[in-house]
Amino acid sequence: LAFVGATIPFAFWLGSLMAQPLRKLVEETDAIQRFDIAERPRIHSSIAEIEELGRSVFTMRSVVSSFASFIPRPIVRQLIETGSSLRLGGSRREVTVLFTDVADFTAKTERADPSQVMIYTSRYFAALSDEIMRHQGTVDKYIGDAVMALWNAPADDPDHTINACRAVLACLAANEALNKEFRREGWPPYDTRYGLHVGDAVVGNVGSSDRMNYTALGATVNLA
Repeated sequence: LAFVGATIPFAFWLGSLMAQPLRKLVEETDAIQRFDIAERPRIHSSIAEIEELGRSVFTMRSVVSSFASFIPRPIVRQLIETGSSLRLGGSRREVTVLFTDVADFTAKTERADPSQVMIYTSRYFAALSDEIMRHQGTVDKYIGDAVMALWNAPADDPDHTINACRAVLACLAANEALNKEFRREGWPPYDTRYGLHVGDAVVGNVGSSDRMNYTALGATVNLA
C-alpha cells in the first residue's frame, strides 16, 4: 500500500506529461480537418511515440498546405471534410467562366530576364487571384499569361454571375494599381482583357488516374 501510494504522484505526473502534447495534437488534427492550415510550430514530447506522432501531424499539415497550392482550395477543403478521394468524372451545371489575357505579353517579355518575367507575372497572378477568390471564385488554372476561373463550382453559389462581375471590376482596379508599381520599377504594364460568360458546362475531374485536373468543359467555356 505504501509503495502504491508513493507511485500515485509519479503516475499523475506521467499522465500529465503524455496528456498535454496529445491534447495539442488533437487540436492540430481538428484544425487541419477544418482546413485551418496556417503555419504552426511542431509539437515535441519526451515520449518517443508522441514525438513521432507530432512529426507525422506536422508533415501532414505541410503536405495539405502544399497540396492546396496546386489544387483549388474548395476542392481540398471538400476532400478533407468529406473524407472522399479524387475520382475522374463530372456533372453538368450552370457556371460563370472567366478567362483573362495580357495584351502583347510575348512582345513585352520575350527579351526580358526569365527570372524577372516569372517574378512580375507571379505578382500579377497573385493580384488577380486574390480578387477572384475574395469574390467566391475558384482559380482553375494559369495558362501562360492567362487566368481561368469558375463560379458556382465546385461550391454552390446562387449569386455566381454577380460575384463574377464584381470580381472582374475588382481585378481591373487591382491591375491598374499593380501597373503603377510596374511602371515605377521600370517594368512594362500588363494590360488585361477579360472574357466572361455564363451557361451550362460539364464540371469535374478530367485526365488520368495518376494526374487529374479539376476543370470545366463545353461550349460555354469555349465562348468565354
